[in-house]
Amino acid sequence: MKKAILDVIKKYETIIIHRHVRPDPDAYGSQMGLAAVLEGNFPDKQIFLCW
Repeated sequence: MKKAILDVIKKYETIIIHRHVRPDPDAYGSQMGLAAVLEGNFPDKQIFLCW
């Protein structure tokens, strides 16, 4: 499964990260943390967070 996720990430130039409706602080932290990990590992990709 890890390889499948990485294959999809590598396939696209732009990644948009969404979170659930009426988010709690954990949702914000998870969203920003995922964006930071992706930006660190894939600096050539555009990462957007939906607020």
